[in-house]
Amino acid sequence: MDGRGKLEGGPAVPRPSLQINHLNHKFIMPQPKTPEQQLAHYHLVKEIILQEEMWERVPEHAKYFSPESLENLVKYAYFAGFIDMSQVLRLLFLDKKERSRLLTKWYEEIREKGCWLC
Repeated sequence: MDGRGKLEGGPAVPRPSLQINHLNHKFIMPQPKTPEQQLAHYHLVKEIILQEEMWERVPEHAKYFSPESLENLVKYAYFAGFIDMSQVLRLLFLDKKERSRLLTKWYEEIREKGCWLC
């Protein structure tokens, strides 16, 4: 992809409003939650996992976009150490007061089902 949001030799693709600095995974503030924005966030998290060369650990059901797979990829990236909690909150459109509920839910899921890293 060139710097203008075009795949080389292909059509222009829309650039998501949440973008990452690929060197350190810093995020620009997201826009309000829409299906398009969720999809953009999914692709951002996917790109982070690909850059870390860990995409092969992602189960097949999470390799296709859905709101659930967005959360699963964000959870994976967080527990793998690829992103921090502030990035989790932005990617999932959550505020700080939802952090505790989210972590409790994730730890319970990992205890019950295991994790992709294991």
